[in-house]
Amino acid sequence: MAALFLALAEYARYASLLAALTLAAAGYLLLRLAERRRRNGHLRGLRREIRDERRAGRMCLLLGAALVPLALILPPWASVPLGLLAAILGAVRGLAVVGDSANRERELEIGNLSPAAECPQLGIWAQRVATLPGCLPKRVGGIANNVPPSGTIRGARLATLALAAGAILAYGGIASALFYKEADSSKHDHGAEQRTEVEDEKEPKGAAPARPDRVWSDPTYEDECPKLPDPLAIGHGLGRMFHLDGAFKAGCGSKAWQVIQTGAWVSEGICDERLRSVAVAGPKGEKKAILYGAAARFALAAAQHGQLVSAEGANPAGGDVYVVETLGGSYGFVRQAVPSESSAIRVRDCTAVTGTDQLFTELYPPMMLHWRDLVQHRGAWFWPSYASGPSTLVFTLHSSGEIAARGTCLSEFSCDLKVDGVTWPGEGTSFVSLDEFRPYLPPSEQ
Repeated sequence: MAALFLALAEYARYASLLAALTLAAAGYLLLRLAERRRRNGHLRGLRREIRDERRAGRMCLLLGAALVPLALILPPWASVPLGLLAAILGAVRGLAVVGDSANRERELEIGNLSPAAECPQLGIWAQRVATLPGCLPKRVGGIANNVPPSGTIRGARLATLALAAGAILAYGGIASALFYKEADSSKHDHGAEQRTEVEDEKEPKGAAPARPDRVWSDPTYEDECPKLPDPLAIGHGLGRMFHLDGAFKAGCGSKAWQVIQTGAWVSEGICDERLRSVAVAGPKGEKKAILYGAAARFALAAAQHGQLVSAEGANPAGGDVYVVETLGGSYGFVRQAVPSESSAIRVRDCTAVTGTDQLFTELYPPMMLHWRDLVQHRGAWFWPSYASGPSTLVFTLHSSGEIAARGTCLSEFSCDLKVDGVTWPGEGTSFVSLDEFRPYLPPSEQ
């Protein structure tokens, strides 16, 4: 159930689009049914009820049509509540007018009409079908003219209400999935905050470092970053990541600023007036990560162009895996080993951090999708790396180092992967979450 909710939340935009189309279909069906019955002279006594049905159908159709562009433009957490409210209003209105029509029909004894007499279009269709050879067409024609009716009109009404109820259930399910994802993310963030507080208790400010290899413990983050000494002042939960990694590694965090187009929050880690890291939080803080190297530079450029949505990070087997989501798709940055830092020299400034930096392997959106499918298909972790240039990649098995697949990218949105002699084509963009890789991540090295 948890996996289903997370998958629904991941594709909430497309699910809300289908829910909007369902509501529009309910309105169209009710409107067409009322239009056909309005032209029937036998139903003069239902003029007011049929007029109300037309209005209810038109309202559902317009609401559904208006929700379609909103589902494409607005983020799910904004469009889903609007869609749920619209679906409830449409369903309640439709149920009320259909109920009035049914009661009025019983009073006027209109229910004794045949389906063809109540809706002439059904009679026309039945006559056309009856001209076809065979017994079945004639049977259909007989049903349309039977008295009492076979429930055709009642069935059409029930189909309309079922579609409206389906839209309500769809929006409700999407809202529940988004709420579950938010709660699950908050639970992980709360656990991270508790671990940070425990670390702070072990090493109070001004105390001697408990472990010499934690280069940020002496001097303190506050001493290194006088412009913004309190990490909590950075805002939106980003400061704790700077405090945890320390000023020597991450640089001094700057005040968080928001990407207006997406709602993401960004804070730059600066060391000696140069970019050292970038911390990113999603629009509602549901995803947080601090990025380094090429991933940090890419995320900052995407934020400055209004494209950055969120970022995720993990450290499997001592390496780094970052997934940066933009409006144009998900980009991956992977390196199998972190920079080797010197422990012989006692570092007292971020500029004194030494070591050989291993470059990141960048994966375009189509290749990210191939990588996820490969990991899930084989049920094992594979490290991507460059083969003979940025356009060619190899994927090696973590446990043995065996090369299992080779990939080629002609552009950012055209990548192929060759697995077991079979080529997996990939065109366009894709959105991949780090959660889809987590079951296969090797344990982090302590």
